[in-house]
Amino acid sequence: RHRNKIGSESKAAARETLRRLLVGSTEETSQSSVVILGLNATSVLVTLAQCYARLLTPTDEVLISTENHLANFDPWIQAAKTAGAKIKLWAPFYNQKNQSSYDEFLRDFEYEISSDLHHLVTPHTRIVALSHASNVLGSVRPILDISKTIKDNSKGYAHIVVDGVAVAPHEFVGFDENFGGCVDWYVVSMHKLFGPHIGVLL
Repeated sequence: RHRNKIGSESKAAARETLRRLLVGSTEETSQSSVVILGLNATSVLVTLAQCYARLLTPTDEVLISTENHLANFDPWIQAAKTAGAKIKLWAPFYNQKNQSSYDEFLRDFEYEISSDLHHLVTPHTRIVALSHASNVLGSVRPILDISKTIKDNSKGYAHIVVDGVAVAPHEFVGFDENFGGCVDWYVVSMHKLFGPHIGVLL
């Protein structure tokens, strides 16, 4: 009978519970991070990329880590293509010897590729999509250090999107505490944290 009221209250309670689990700041300052619920991690990343596609211009650059899950890779390729923005790939293990393997896999679009993050990030960089843990090797990245480098090299213009799906079940995310305002968007899957099958965008 009162499903609209009860549903709204349930969603508000869920968001506050997730804020306390994932944000890590005191109750007074926890409102600094917004918790957005979605169907799953992939859908929230697709929606986020579609929103940015409307904001990007042909002079902008979209930088994507090659160690990403496809959920944090393909939507940004599409967003860059839609806007006519330049695509750059950060491949930490890239070298001239394995160039052909990248060319074969990424032949559908033009891109610049390098293992040197400092070289790739410029004041034209608007989006940097990377994973908190390598989807290839499983190694956890020092996101705060990487994010500071990106913010410095882009003169603060780059927005950083982190896929935290693989890390959140093993380490405390602490979005506000651990990233010091350097990460703009962080995505987790609640079903990997013994929760319902929904995606969460911080």
